Amino acid sequence: MGGPMLGNVSDEGVSLWLRPATTNRLRIIVKGADNSDREKYIIHPVAPGEELRIHLDGMSPDTEYRYSVHRRLRKIAEGTFSTAPAPGDKGVFRLAFGSCFHKTGLHNPT
Repeated sequence: MGGPMLGNVSDEGVSLWLRPATTNRLRIIVKGADNSDREKYIIHPVAPGEELRIHLDGMSPDTEYRYSVHRRLRKIAEGTFSTAPAPGDKGVFRLAFGSCFHKTGLHNPT
């Protein structure tokens, strides 16, 4: 699997990008810092290596969340993100840039 990478951050959510290695169903679980908020997203990849963009939405502004990606009963990725502050609110917001190994690393046969 390539990714996941996060982007398109808003005050209500974030997009998760990945390239699954199989067509097996994926489950994404999002939890709030206090474990009270819990969202599940079920994804059915069409082809191995095809880019998927899943918008995780319905979240609160300026809040930290944890996410995990599962295939069958196994956790294959996890991380954290914070939503942006609400429009008009002042606050500190961090952005980070990165990439995955899809061009030069783990899943590149050449």
